[in-house]
Amino acid sequence: MCRAIDLLIADGEKRGEKRGEQRGMERGMERGMERGYKRGEKHGLKQGIVQGIEAMVSVLRDYNVEDADIIQKIQEKFGISPEEARKYVQSF
Repeated sequence: MCRAIDLLIADGEKRGEKRGEQRGMERGMERGMERGYKRGEKHGLKQGIVQGIEAMVSVLRDYNVEDADIIQKIQEKFGISPEEARKYVQSF
């Protein structure tokens, strides 16, 4: 009878271990997907800002606005430093 109880306990431990592994994998997948989504969202937002700045520079140049004024407008609209704004203007 003691052997039967030992077998039941061992079986329960194995089942519990499998369930624990499965739950751990599910949680890991969820966390991984969450992190991936956040990274993708952040990357997409940055690309959108870059495209917006590029379009703004292009339009303002079409209207013959001086680079110094373009830099100032980029700073105002996108909340970035003068150095960052200057880099964008020079690169487009």
